[in-house]
Amino acid sequence: MELEELKQKWEVFDMRLTQSEIYNKQILKETLKGKNKSYYSKLNNASIFHFFSVLFLVVIFIAIYFYKNVYHDVSFYLLMSVLALTLIMIVRRLTILSRFNVTKSPASQLRNLIHFKQWYVCEMVIGVPIVFVAVFLTLYIENATSPIGIAFAVLGIIAGCTGGWIGWKQHNTTMQEIEENLKSLKEFEEE
Repeated sequence: MELEELKQKWEVFDMRLTQSEIYNKQILKETLKGKNKSYYSKLNNASIFHFFSVLFLVVIFIAIYFYKNVYHDVSFYLLMSVLALTLIMIVRRLTILSRFNVTKSPASQLRNLIHFKQWYVCEMVIGVPIVFVAVFLTLYIENATSPIGIAFAVLGIIAGCTGGWIGWKQHNTTMQEIEENLKSLKEFEEE
């Protein structure tokens, strides 16, 4: 009789343990999805900030050009072309980010993440050198190669490189976190 009671108690305990394990997996999955959602939101907010920052620069350069007539036409159009290219790249990044959704499968999210990472590298490899070349050409065209102009250009390069490096490191950390979360979610789905 005691053996039967012990078996029944063990079965009840085993059933509770199994239910608890399933419940804990669900909580962990929801936690990982929540983290990814906040990472996606962070990336989206940063891209929107970049978009409006560049848009602000466009407005400032246009205002300076038309009201102060400081720039030569060539340098103005060069700067506007680079800023337009930058806006296009940011809009493309925002379009890729709009596909990120935690309700999609981890495999689908991982594909979107890889596409986003490729586009981000493309922006860094193509966009950044174009901006540097455009700024140096503008300085050359505007005859701003005085010691003060060069000092401001060097300070701008140092600030840009520092900000870019910090942004790159934060971006890589965020990408790794998202990737690890998606791999964990994928493992949960396979079980």
